[in-house]
Amino acid sequence: MPTILEIAQVPAQDLELQGRSLISLFENPSAPWRDFGFARNKRNLARLTDLELDERVAREGCWKLHHYLYKGGYELYDVCADPLETRNLAGQELATVSRLSFELVRNLETSRPHGPGLPSANLKQRARAFVQSLSPPPAEAAGKASSAVSSR
Repeated sequence: MPTILEIAQVPAQDLELQGRSLISLFENPSAPWRDFGFARNKRNLARLTDLELDERVAREGCWKLHHYLYKGGYELYDVCADPLETRNLAGQELATVSRLSFELVRNLETSRPHGPGLPSANLKQRARAFVQSLSPPPAEAAGKASSAVSSR
């Protein structure tokens, strides 16, 4: 989004968007960009009632660190030597796991909306309230359904 806004010459500094414009990288592909890349994912079936992200990833050069909430641990891969991620090196590369896990937490803290409580709990509350605001109360919905049937 920041790239599109810059192309459209729309000021974006007050929009609290994640990321930054890629224009400078397009203009100079050899310019330094960033040291780490991050991703968050919901690998299991996503339902509106379960909005927790269950996988987080940090990437630095050839190193790729996965953290799965449902596994409760880390997996580390050297994706240059093992692009299919078949050899978990987390037990052998403790310093790398420590560095990347710290960056993963730092990224989570700096990119999430800051409110009271845990980020996923706060998100779940807000999402449930939003979904409930879209749906009529059960009694009202049942009344509408029965009146629709009786009016036919």
